[in-house]
Amino acid sequence: MKPYYQDSAVTIYHGDCREIVPQLGRFDLLLTDPPYILSNSPPGDSHYGMSLRKFEGTDYTDLTAGFDHEWMFAEAAKHMGRFNAFCFCSNKQVSRLMSWGEGRKFSTTLLVWNKVNAAPFANGVWRGDAEFCIHIRESGAYFEGDAELKRKVVQLPTVRDSEHPTVKPYDLVCRYVQIGSAEGDTVLDPFMGSGTTLRAAKDLGRKAVGIEIEERYCEIAANRMRQEVLAL
Repeated sequence: MKPYYQDSAVTIYHGDCREIVPQLGRFDLLLTDPPYILSNSPPGDSHYGMSLRKFEGTDYTDLTAGFDHEWMFAEAAKHMGRFNAFCFCSNKQVSRLMSWGEGRKFSTTLLVWNKVNAAPFANGVWRGDAEFCIHIRESGAYFEGDAELKRKVVQLPTVRDSEHPTVKPYDLVCRYVQIGSAEGDTVLDPFMGSGTTLRAAKDLGRKAVGIEIEERYCEIAANRMRQEVLAL
């Protein structure tokens, strides 16, 4: 299995995570932003940031059809000593992801990103000023940070990025990396996108493995990894 990109802290694989994750070694934290389950209708004002309007047909369907969380979580658990995962999701996925963790008696928490600059539209729908992240943690898994770092609701603006439609704020991802992993730990993102999780992990002294099925995003992420480590 040949990496698309590799340095002393980060390894990137181009391909399907269902084929690559089983071949990986141990990692300490799963932190990912997988495809959301959204409406089957074309992109409209109700979708977060209206950022998916550029996608049509099968490209839009691929982005909004969700992912197999049962497989992903079960496979990830094989590679972790104690299960520990942050998973961004849509409103339609909250209950099923939380049920997975609660059914195993893991600590399962709903986290909220409050988008302070969300478009002021609510025509027949709730305003799109929130996105969700589920934290599922087995007893004994790494969980550190003060009361400020561990806020369940974090207020940050949306990310304006022409290279990827659903980028999460770097500061938000850094927060979850710090809470769920120690320096030197390995963070896995099997739906890497443009590499925000990997960049945060590298800047914070962790190691990271990213997997992405779209090669154009692998190249964007690789270029981000080539930049100097930020002093946080």
